[in-house]
Amino acid sequence: MYDISQIRTAISHPKLIIREANRLYHTKFGQHEYNPGGIDIFSKDWDNLIILDACRYDMYEEVLSDTTKLQKVQSRGSGTVEFVSSNILGRELHDTVYVTANPQYHKHTTDSCQEFHHVCEIWKGAGWNNEIGTVLPETMVRETKKAANKFENKRIISHFLQPHYPFLSGNTDFDKGNMKSDNELGDFWRQIYLGELDVSPEIIWKEYKSNLNRVMESVEELKKELTGKTIITSDHGNMVGEPATPLPVKEWGHPLQIYTDELVSVPWHEVSSGPRKEIIPEPPEKFDATDNKEVVADRLADLGYI
Repeated sequence: MYDISQIRTAISHPKLIIREANRLYHTKFGQHEYNPGGIDIFSKDWDNLIILDACRYDMYEEVLSDTTKLQKVQSRGSGTVEFVSSNILGRELHDTVYVTANPQYHKHTTDSCQEFHHVCEIWKGAGWNNEIGTVLPETMVRETKKAANKFENKRIISHFLQPHYPFLSGNTDFDKGNMKSDNELGDFWRQIYLGELDVSPEIIWKEYKSNLNRVMESVEELKKELTGKTIITSDHGNMVGEPATPLPVKEWGHPLQIYTDELVSVPWHEVSSGPRKEIIPEPPEKFDATDNKEVVADRLADLGYI
């Protein structure tokens, strides 16, 4: 179950043992591969799905002026990998085009596994902002518009990276490029959890909300361009020092397979405009999963993925 390096790391950092105990509790000792209380996004009725990466429900609700059509739902995952594997992988989604800033789908699929009709990987090439280490929300708006115009009879998923870090304000450096070294502690969330980095919840919350406000400006622009029933949601939430369960250690970030309210409660917000689409499934277009693994690894490292 655990390799030698994991055991050594746990011995050096006992709090990881506490996290693992909580994980075993939430998965009922591995019986659940994902959150059993989470929704199947493709069983829901929508023409366009806007995903805000790592956006917890309470933070989203706080920035809204009108919560009329806002619901709280549970995601199937406490991280993007779980969200992708439990909602997407292995399914026939030939009526859907996936426009994504997150490389996780690319990492976990293959040439022969073409779930979507088409995949637009915005994190490749010029879509990636090398200075900050992310895909900016304005870039996602532009590319999603292109996809929606080209594939008028398909469901559109637009997977933004914000409010997930790196933070865009320019006021922080602890969240930039922290996986570029051989540091076994991982991203800054994990470093805070292990007591190796001291950043207050107030600072993180401020920057997190700044990221959300920035991406919401882009969402406001995009939703006016999308025809049909549009839903804004998230793949998972995030913890900023709240106690986990059942062992109440302060938790940070979005560790996999821990299903606290902060990690799996996400918005489901209808912002429809215009007539519904006539959705037509068609055979998938060629998906190239053979890109340089170093590029994928570098992109994921900027986003804090080991």
